[in-house]
Amino acid sequence: MLDHSGQADANEEIERTKAKLRKVMQQEYTSFEDMVASVAPLNTHSIVAALHDLQNPKESLGKLHDLIRLVKTEIKELAADRAALSLHDDRLNELYMGETYSLMSERWEKLYRDFYSIPKQEYDLSKLPDIYDCIKYDMLHNLNGAHATTKYGRALFNMAELFVTNIEELEQHFETAHLNYLQNTDQRTQDFKYLTAKDQELSKDIEIKIRKIERLQANLTQWRTKIAQNVRECTDRNKALEEEKSQIGGHFQSLKAKMNRMRDEHKKRLTTLSHNARETNLKLTASQELAERILKLGELARKLETEREQVLPFYHSTIEDAQQAADDVNALKQGIVVATSGSGAVDNHLKLGLIQPHGSFATGEAVSEWEYLDLFWKRYNKALLDAMAIQNEKARVEVENRELQAVLKQYLDGISVNEQVMSSINPLLVVNGRLTLNQSNTPATIELTHTIVDANHMVSTNRVSGRHA
Repeated sequence: MLDHSGQADANEEIERTKAKLRKVMQQEYTSFEDMVASVAPLNTHSIVAALHDLQNPKESLGKLHDLIRLVKTEIKELAADRAALSLHDDRLNELYMGETYSLMSERWEKLYRDFYSIPKQEYDLSKLPDIYDCIKYDMLHNLNGAHATTKYGRALFNMAELFVTNIEELEQHFETAHLNYLQNTDQRTQDFKYLTAKDQELSKDIEIKIRKIERLQANLTQWRTKIAQNVRECTDRNKALEEEKSQIGGHFQSLKAKMNRMRDEHKKRLTTLSHNARETNLKLTASQELAERILKLGELARKLETEREQVLPFYHSTIEDAQQAADDVNALKQGIVVATSGSGAVDNHLKLGLIQPHGSFATGEAVSEWEYLDLFWKRYNKALLDAMAIQNEKARVEVENRELQAVLKQYLDGISVNEQVMSSINPLLVVNGRLTLNQSNTPATIELTHTIVDANHMVSTNRVSGRHA
């Protein structure tokens, strides 16, 4: 015996089987064998016999529907006739149990309308018992010849009875077969339920594991994506670093080449500076010797000055005086030449003037004896001033030379490494956060002062001997 749950499942299965049977009954088949193969694949004798009576169910249902339409039409015509006769006698419109022809016509109209669904294009087999009951009721009470007769009522009754009988037989057979199958397979059903429950549990387990696998797969995909992204980023970063490295290398090479060029240029400049310094030193030495010689000659010449020359060593003329004197000399020479050519005899005084040196001012006055050396003292004073200027320039150049030597030594100490450089003060070394720069070793410039002695004092102290005209 089936338990309550098994009975409920069996009822559901029977209803599904009936619905399937109704669906199969409304399909069109090309042959009877196709219908039997679809409805009864096991070729059960009772099912095949019931189907043999129905032949093509879809076609038979169509015929049944047409018969309902014909019977409905006949009843509608009878209702119209009885309605006309009922004007004289109301009893002519009454049927069994007080029903009228109009109500009977409405009943068949409703059956005709409900039996076939036009939107679904299918027949409602659940209406077959109602059709069978209605035609049976009318054939017994209303259309039996006592009240009225129908031409298609008997055919409709026979076909409805055939459908109801065979379909009920098929449903009963399916129900019996299914119940026998369920009773025979009750243990299998229990096992099936157990296995179904187990399968559900395992399905849940599998679903959980699948979700876990999906999560792991998603994580794996995410990590793979991150790895690929990191690989791309690292590749790009490495590429950028390589490019930066190459750029820095190129920049380093260019800076190194530039530094080498600067070193070569500085070396050339230092070499040129050394040559220039040596040449300047030689020139200064020669200039110094020349100045010393000029000074010696000046001292010797000063000893030969007269007292007036010692007292008035400076001349009062200017550059124009020298030019005027030159013009006077030229004019005098020209006058002498003219005088000589004009008269054959020359004055002794004129000859004496030509033989002895003499001079005159612009006014024609003769130059005094003490003024003979004015031009010399003019040149001498120029030479003395030049000597003093040269001496000052020499001192300045010596100071500049010492400063340049100090700068050169600092530069050479900065680019060379030896024991002397490391032991001395080096600007490149930082000890205890302190930077010590080389101090300039240039000594202070010593200004030479010249003793100036008045000429009268020199004469009075007999340091020089004066000459008198």
